[in-house]
Amino acid sequence: MTAGAAASLQGRLVTASEGPDAGRIWLVVAGVKRWILSPAVFAAHGWRFSDVETIDGAELVAIPTSPHVIGAEPSADVFQAPRARLSAPFLCGHGLEIGAGMNPQWLPPGATCELFELRDAAEVARIQSAGSGVAVPAADVPPFRRLDEIPARFPDGADFVIAHNVLEHCADPIGTLLEWCARARSGGVVVLSVPHHRYCPDAGRLVPDLEHVLADHLLARDGDTFDSREHAYSCAAGWMNSWEDWLPLDRRALAARLHAMAAMPALDVHWHAFSPALFDELLQTTSLLAPRPLALLAWADPDGEGDSRTVGDVITVLRVGGSAPGDPRPGWRTADVAPRVRAFAARLSGAAQRLAHV
Repeated sequence: MTAGAAASLQGRLVTASEGPDAGRIWLVVAGVKRWILSPAVFAAHGWRFSDVETIDGAELVAIPTSPHVIGAEPSADVFQAPRARLSAPFLCGHGLEIGAGMNPQWLPPGATCELFELRDAAEVARIQSAGSGVAVPAADVPPFRRLDEIPARFPDGADFVIAHNVLEHCADPIGTLLEWCARARSGGVVVLSVPHHRYCPDAGRLVPDLEHVLADHLLARDGDTFDSREHAYSCAAGWMNSWEDWLPLDRRALAARLHAMAAMPALDVHWHAFSPALFDELLQTTSLLAPRPLALLAWADPDGEGDSRTVGDVITVLRVGGSAPGDPRPGWRTADVAPRVRAFAARLSGAAQRLAHV
């Protein structure tokens, strides 16, 4: 099998009816195949047997085998595979990823990426250890650069920018999106994901409307703003059952913990819960406000079909300004938000006029 043929199977589930690998199901990613340990692991990832492609046994053998077996060790494959599959057709050149932690996105052959983090290696290792229950030494953390090094490393913009499950940790999502898109060159690509609120402990929270998040941006609310810190209560209440040290708590202890969390010096929570509709509206609004408009190239979420389905994430691929021949242009998924943005601007203008007379 040629490298090009292997690349054409990127993100696909494959098997063979003959040969030494017959009967096993594999995930092809980054030019190698990874064996899926069992039917239970297959089902846990949300895959379907109807999506498995049968290829020639010799072709399957020709694909290099990864030493990592899906389901044999804690991994983020359940999220990595859809991200890689959706974005691979659009990633080339040299890019950057923000907030990759221990699991940088799988890249297609030929694409390279530099990693940037807010935290240092010791903190990333601590968070990974706490989440997996397996001690992770700081030496095993991928090499990161500081976020403030991005302009110097990419003075002309990156070919692509990746940020998975980071936006929910930002008090001003629109402002953050504008900053990320500014880091891509004209015609570059931005790959983003947020957790679907139904598939994480945010499920019990209210999803904000676009006007609320637009106000966060226009009023420059950051993580220390009162309005932002009020979100700590809904986030903490939703995530309570995810943290064993919280249980059991009586109502006084619960209240004390909520108040203490809202007052933390360096608060890190999911500031907002996201639905696919809100995420799409945010992207549209960012496109309206950005110097270079955005074009939607690809989309996937838990309610999608086939390659457009994920397990928990809402994923999108965007083009920043410019265009390339043959790029798909499916358009935004929800109604045009421009009238809502204009109406909100008129309300703010009216309020400003009243204040001008004070």
